[in-house]
Amino acid sequence: MLESITQKNIDEAFNEPLLIASAAGKGGVGKTSVSINLAHALADHGLIVGYIDANLRNPDGASRCYADAGLRLDEIGRATIPENKPTLLDVVLGKKVLTGRKKIEKEGTKSGRGYAAVFRWDRASLNEVAMQSINRPNLFYFFAPRSSIGSLDERANLDERERALNEAQKNILEKSRRLNGYQALVVDFPVLNTHFEIDSFFKCDKKLFIVHYGDNASKDWVYDCLKFAVNKENIRPQDNFIVFNKIKQESKIADRRDFFNQYGLGNIFDWFRDYSWDKNRNDAQEMYELQLPKDIRKLNLDRLAFVNPAFYFYLTERIEISEDRGTPFLSDIKNMNTVYGDEMNALASYLISSRINGYKEKNQERK
Repeated sequence: MLESITQKNIDEAFNEPLLIASAAGKGGVGKTSVSINLAHALADHGLIVGYIDANLRNPDGASRCYADAGLRLDEIGRATIPENKPTLLDVVLGKKVLTGRKKIEKEGTKSGRGYAAVFRWDRASLNEVAMQSINRPNLFYFFAPRSSIGSLDERANLDERERALNEAQKNILEKSRRLNGYQALVVDFPVLNTHFEIDSFFKCDKKLFIVHYGDNASKDWVYDCLKFAVNKENIRPQDNFIVFNKIKQESKIADRRDFFNQYGLGNIFDWFRDYSWDKNRNDAQEMYELQLPKDIRKLNLDRLAFVNPAFYFYLTERIEISEDRGTPFLSDIKNMNTVYGDEMNALASYLISSRINGYKEKNQERK
């Protein structure tokens, strides 16, 4: 039974930030859109929320939110962050600051000595990076600059840079755990290609596996992730969520049923239908569970099963138009009453309720 969401329950259960990781195995599945709009849905429930664009090599969160974050576009249409505003790149790599000079031995001079510049690396704190949403004052954005790769040239040497970028998500997560004043942080991961990224992904409290409804290639990586994580002791089935994104609104019910059957999930098709269209969502949540596809069961990964309900979102042109204007679709409170708003609200509600449940269960164990 999921606990009801009240301000009292939220204040008790969210005494430290809930880290929600959002990831995909390929681009174009709508991961960033889901992440940003989920952050707004969580904020709509009254939580103090942060959206973290942890894709430092190819960030695009700012381009979806620039108007809501008070940013402008440059001459080629990129969101520009003011030079004096720290970014996640400054948290991970820092900025090179000249502090003075020192004497060194130098051939070819009369004295045999010369001078060399002395630098230090100043790293910003996460709090310095936060940019407040204009439409939702309880939501904050943590951006990396869109020109991150070009910005890397003046930051440390190549080996130091690569090491820092490989461990960027780990670094950001460690700092996020200590971030005061936030109740939920949605961490938008890059495409998971390296074991550094996958390992950091599984260290988050809740994991969202974003797959494209019509793209089978976007689903294969789920198996790969679970293979990698099979020996991780801290992974619990109730922390994994699979999100089928970009379902065409005009798709027929029979087509959707065939899709879920093909993916080994035919038995939950009715749950999807009930959960998205029936008002009795709480009853549906208790009645249905998402079973593992057959390929995963063969790998004996049962304990990583997605025991939570799955979620799916329709693809609507309005969402894309809104993001092109730099305003996330759900940053407009009126859009919470749309079908997409209902679907996103369902996911946000489930994440909040599951955290409240976990908090109360721990309290019971202590007693």
